[in-house]
Amino acid sequence: MRWLDGGGSARLTQLREPPADPAWSPDGRWIAFTMLAPLDVEPFVELPEKPAGAQWAGPAVAIDEILYRADGAGYLKVGNDPHHAAHRGGGPPHADSESEQLYRR
Repeated sequence: MRWLDGGGSARLTQLREPPADPAWSPDGRWIAFTMLAPLDVEPFVELPEKPAGAQWAGPAVAIDEILYRADGAGYLKVGNDPHHAAHRGGGPPHADSESEQLYRR
């Protein structure tokens, strides 16, 4: 948060993912935002173990989604985009609800 009259700033909370769509509550006590909540996606196939002594590339990635890459962004994270609110005095954000599955970096 940044105060316009004095130019000071303060961190309201620490987040694992970047926030998006910020909006203040009408009373000015809360700031609402959305934030990607990554999902643990189970692979749809089980890949075999590499033979002893084999030198393979990195681990395989199984993808069953149509939209999985963005131009210049690489592989996108998959998760829900729940609404959160943080008090202007600081503290952990409070999750409000979950929406559809989103793909964001």
